[in-house]
Amino acid sequence: MSTELSLIFPNFKQIFLQSHDKRTQLCVFENPLTRNNLKDIRWYLEVYACKYTTEVDDNRARFIE
Repeated sequence: MSTELSLIFPNFKQIFLQSHDKRTQLCVFENPLTRNNLKDIRWYLEVYACKYTTEVDDNRARFIE
């Protein structure tokens, strides 16, 4: 039997955790990713992952991974 855990974000600063019919109280959520982290992830997904046939920065990609 598997258990499913749902993360429910009513807004970007709060979260509920839910499993089956049980739900936690509303909790404060702080995104652990910085603006630079998000910028790197975007580059990785939009540039590195899509343009692998041209010259790419494999070192930067490994660092982001």
